[in-house]
Amino acid sequence: MKKKQIWTLEHDEQEGQVVFLRSHLGRYLASDKDGKITCGAEKPDPECRFLIVPQSDGRWALQSEPYLRYFGGSADYLSCFAQAIGEQELWAVHLALHPQASLLSVARKRYAHLSASDGEISVDSNIPWGVDSLVTLVYLDGKYSLKTCDSRFLSNDGKLVKENSNATSFTLELKSGKLAFKDCDGKYLTPMGPTGTLKSGRCSKPGKDELFDLEESHPQVVFQAANKRFVSVKQGVSISANQDAETDMETFQMEIDKESKKSMFRTNGGSYWTLVTHGEIQSTATEVEVNTMFDIEWRGQRVALKASNGKYVCTKKNGQLSAVSDTVGDGELFLMKLINRPMLILSGENGFVCHHKNSNTLNANRSVYDIFSLIFNDGAYNVKSVNGKFWYVSSSGLVCSDGEKPEDFFLEFPEHGRIAIKCSSGKYLRGDQGGANRSSVIPSFTENMSSLSEAERHLLGLHKVVVIMLPLSLVLLVFGWIFGLVSSLASSPKLLAGSASYFLFCSLFTLTGVSIYIKYSNLAMEEFERIVSPENFPNVDASFGWSLAAAWLSYSLEVATGLLLMLAARISQMKGHYDSGVSIAIL
Repeated sequence: MKKKQIWTLEHDEQEGQVVFLRSHLGRYLASDKDGKITCGAEKPDPECRFLIVPQSDGRWALQSEPYLRYFGGSADYLSCFAQAIGEQELWAVHLALHPQASLLSVARKRYAHLSASDGEISVDSNIPWGVDSLVTLVYLDGKYSLKTCDSRFLSNDGKLVKENSNATSFTLELKSGKLAFKDCDGKYLTPMGPTGTLKSGRCSKPGKDELFDLEESHPQVVFQAANKRFVSVKQGVSISANQDAETDMETFQMEIDKESKKSMFRTNGGSYWTLVTHGEIQSTATEVEVNTMFDIEWRGQRVALKASNGKYVCTKKNGQLSAVSDTVGDGELFLMKLINRPMLILSGENGFVCHHKNSNTLNANRSVYDIFSLIFNDGAYNVKSVNGKFWYVSSSGLVCSDGEKPEDFFLEFPEHGRIAIKCSSGKYLRGDQGGANRSSVIPSFTENMSSLSEAERHLLGLHKVVVIMLPLSLVLLVFGWIFGLVSSLASSPKLLAGSASYFLFCSLFTLTGVSIYIKYSNLAMEEFERIVSPENFPNVDASFGWSLAAAWLSYSLEVATGLLLMLAARISQMKGHYDSGVSIAIL
């Protein structure tokens, strides 16, 4: 998934059903009366107006509002001239925003959260607090399911079930910029009853009660100080590390300023941590200001917090937090635990992270995503795949997902909406443009290969042979040229026969080298296809071209040279016998 594949839907403020499609360049999609599609308008005009026609299978049709024609076509040609909806006019919709969010009811102005005791999703929370308020949108076959933090799916009857089915699949519809969820029976999700139990109602058309907003879910964390107590606001406005259990009072929402990239910590009461007189930290700020911003220093399994006065936050003997330290020691280090991401979905600039379908590696450029489990381990995290295997970094720098034992990774939040993952070697994970998740460059083939797979060891072994044979063949040819020249000048049958044998040996050496090179190239291409999804290089074709032709020409010339030298040796020998016979006759 590339930036140019992402479109922003903008709604007409006066007519909520009309949408405008804006590209990543800020230009608007438009259709003229002949169905010609352009994307050059800097501001939306009448020809940029489209209507969304949702289908029962979850796909959308886009209809030009002024001309009532449908947008579609083939991969090579798109137009907006179809009078009816066909297969080419249907589009599968993938939400480009992160699928883990907080769900807000537009009518009730309350947030959805898991009510584990009742086995339902309730829409009665004033603020989205804790892991129970996390909702994950799961995309499958054009439809979306709502997944709770305990990995259960919402059914249209309001019950939570462990298996995804037709009853848990909903079609997304947009109305005035809000979302509606349509079930398999054509009804819409709505909060019902005093607790706002989320289930399908009776309406076959979405009204205000059936509309929802998806809001960004900020990371929520708990801090544990060096005294093994959790930081809390339970005692009032003072922030102290004096609690033994994690509750909402010990949970803080981390909000990162987009410009300064500093962090603010919000309590469940809506107030912020702030620096007050004498360096004390309290929760009295109601708005973001300079004193509410903290720098986070990531120190492996622990973090250090620096306040706006340039001092580090430390824990006093009574547990009170104060920003009075100039250096970082044990008292200034905190264990920070992310509590509202038990399920991990990662997206980068190239797309979502998911398993490679033909290998144990991960892709980072897909339009669909896989859900991984995030397990906290004393300041580090282990990532587990759906098959129960763990992430690890191979010696080649690739992130693999079939580990038997968990490997530690460290999460960092460098800026708003972004997360960095560092492995135990100190290197950060990155997603290649081709899709592979890596932590470092590929190591030299002279390094220890004991941790590589059999296929990787075989490939690197062939690499060694090719690297050795190429310069060696050149050296052999130079010596052959010298040897052949001397033999020709000396006109010695033995030297000529030796040169002929030498060139025939060189031809066998060249033939062996060509065979190994072809095998190595094919294996390298197979390994490349295993790591990188084939759809990312549709125009790449493995062929040998002029290099293979030159190799066969070299082999042919070496054989011909050897045979000619063998013939020259035979002629020279026969000439020697003839000259000897003439001499005897004269005597």
